[in-house]
Amino acid sequence: MVSHSTNSYLLVDVRSSSVFHGWSGSGTSDAGTGTCSVSAGMRPGEVCSSASGRVLSSVLFSHSWICSSDDGEHPERAMRRADLISLRSKPLVLLGEGTVCKYCHEDIATATAAWIMKNLNTSPDDIILHGNGAKPEGNHGDVDRIVLSLTRLPAFHTFVTPEWLQSRIRPDCCDMADSPVCVLHANWENREEFIAKHILGAQYVDLSLWDDPGTNNFLPPDALRILISPSGLNKRCLSQASHIVVYDGSVGIMASRAAIMLWALGFTNVCILSGGLRSWCKAEFQTQSLDNAAMTECRPFSNVPELQSDVFVDMDFVRAVSLGQHADTVIVSCCSWPEYVGQVSGYSYISAKGRIPTARWVLAGATKDDLWHWHDETGAAADWCYIVKLWDVAGLDRSKHIILYCGTGWRCSAVWFYLHALGYERVSMFDGGWLEWSSDPSNEIALGTPTDQWFVDLLPLIPSTLLDQNVC
Repeated sequence: MVSHSTNSYLLVDVRSSSVFHGWSGSGTSDAGTGTCSVSAGMRPGEVCSSASGRVLSSVLFSHSWICSSDDGEHPERAMRRADLISLRSKPLVLLGEGTVCKYCHEDIATATAAWIMKNLNTSPDDIILHGNGAKPEGNHGDVDRIVLSLTRLPAFHTFVTPEWLQSRIRPDCCDMADSPVCVLHANWENREEFIAKHILGAQYVDLSLWDDPGTNNFLPPDALRILISPSGLNKRCLSQASHIVVYDGSVGIMASRAAIMLWALGFTNVCILSGGLRSWCKAEFQTQSLDNAAMTECRPFSNVPELQSDVFVDMDFVRAVSLGQHADTVIVSCCSWPEYVGQVSGYSYISAKGRIPTARWVLAGATKDDLWHWHDETGAAADWCYIVKLWDVAGLDRSKHIILYCGTGWRCSAVWFYLHALGYERVSMFDGGWLEWSSDPSNEIALGTPTDQWFVDLLPLIPSTLLDQNVC
């Protein structure tokens, strides 16, 4: 596993993932820019002028989900557990909200400490609560001299918090036409979900109207005039909004699918609600329901802009890369491990198994319907520093032109936005994915575990149990 340590200690950040990524404690704004340092001796409730972001050398172990009482265990939680187990020979320094933010409570770190002691068989003597006003006992007095340097996800605002969205919704504009924020509820042929419950003023996007039923690719720009009722997109709303916020009722893949098309059409002010409808409801913010008759029709786009050329690439370009052309370009599969090595196709309507030759793979998800290595069980983004470490080891640094693909373009839409938040600027999608590639009999197919050096380097960082159990 990745070593998240400083000298003799393992720094464990138990704050929420949104604060870890860069949002302020209230979730309504960022807390400044750049980096800052705060003293370990800060009193509970004392505020640094820039008190959000990741503490360098720390690992995210958020109390909000690690101590969840939900049945079962999310794989992301299991991976974080494995991370701590592998390094539990070092004393754990828990970085609670009192360390760098005023809004949290000392009992968060205390509760997390109790969970760690119970589930990881860790001695109380090896857990230090940092920043809670208590003096470390025994041989841990040097903890007070640790300086915490904070850094944020480069584009953390790609994933907005429920608090941020709530602060910008105008309750008096239920149709959102005059609101500074346009909110879109995305799903696939599930009007009932939207009608039953959605965020106040949100419009409905039926993604089944966006894809070509024959290829599962996005429709070409001149066909996007189909974006009328029941999809409910309003050109005036989109063009005048300061932000377009897309969400879904799951973990964000459907929201990302809608958002990537809007981005490609020039709406680069689009962002995704972290945690989707579930996080909104958990925060107890206002929702509404509608009668079926209340679904209003909207005019189609009158002038559809051209697609931005850097978002999508076609199969000819992908084929050239797989044959060794374009040396600075790398193909990355966003499929599950069983799909990648050719154990399953992942889809009932795709018979071919395997991957595009030369495609690399980093942790993705268990099935075609999830990307749990990229998010926790709430749908919030996972430990971004761990992800960057894996990608760097796999030779996928920010200097490369990265082409993402999955089965039909949905999962790689979500990964595109995660990479955008991480500061990767040269990322494109092969929207046709495995479906289009495998449909052409002239295309070669790779199978089995790769033996390339990038995978040899990556393998020690992946828990062996995940590969053995075929859950990654």
